[in-house]
Amino acid sequence: MPAYSQIFLTLAGIKRFRGQELKHKVCNLEQNISFVWDFLTNILESPEACSGFEADEVPAESYSSHHALCCPMPPFSSIF
Repeated sequence: MPAYSQIFLTLAGIKRFRGQELKHKVCNLEQNISFVWDFLTNILESPEACSGFEADEVPAESYSSHHALCCPMPPFSSIF
């Protein structure tokens, strides 16, 4: 995402700007931050992202049959 990288490039060199050039850089920085914020908010509020954070019930036997040989038991039996 170009706006994201532009934010870091601007911040890295912001100390060397003065006057109108600094004002212009800060204005562009605000626009880029706003764009990135809106973009990330739209992703987080999308149905795909929301469904990715939903918890599902997992039967205890699925843990033991799939992970007993490779993973330690979970700390709380109620999780699985």
